[in-house]
Amino acid sequence: MNKYLFLHGALGSKEQLAPLISNMGFNYEIHAINFSGHGGKPFNEQFCMEQFVDELEAYILENELEGVHVFGYSMGGYVALCLESKRNGLMGSITTLGTKFNWDKEQVAKEIKMLNASKIEEKIPQYANYLKELHAPIDWKEYMEKTIQMMQLLGENP
Repeated sequence: MNKYLFLHGALGSKEQLAPLISNMGFNYEIHAINFSGHGGKPFNEQFCMEQFVDELEAYILENELEGVHVFGYSMGGYVALCLESKRNGLMGSITTLGTKFNWDKEQVAKEIKMLNASKIEEKIPQYANYLKELHAPIDWKEYMEKTIQMMQLLGENP
C-alpha cells in the first residue's frame, strides 16, 4: 500500500489539507502532521526550519514511513526538500505546491509586511478569528511573531 504524508504551510495546519486528503480514497495509508506551534500543537524547542525538518524526520522514522510520498504545501514543501537534502532517499517522492525558494532579505521583507497581526485584526477580522481558532490554545499573535522570526532567519541563511 502506498503511503502519503501531507505537510501544511506557514500559518496553517493539517486541518487545511483535510479536503485534499479526503479525495485520496481508501487505497492509501495517509498521514498528516502539524509542525510544532501549528494547529494547537505546543511550541517545541525552536520555531525554525531546522526544527521542522527534525520533526519531519522523526515522524517518518517513528512511523516507519521510509519511502513515503510527500505532498508539501508552501512551507511544508520547503521542509520536505530541506530534509531530502539532509537525508537523501528517505522519502519516495516530494510534490510541492506554492513553495518559495527565494528567501533573500528582500523577499523576506515583502512576506513580513503581510504578517502584521494588528492590521490583520483591523482589516481582515474574519481571518484573524480563523487563525485564532486554527491554532488554539496558542495565541495566534505569538505564533505570527514566531513566523516572522523564522522568515528572518531564512533570509539570513536560506
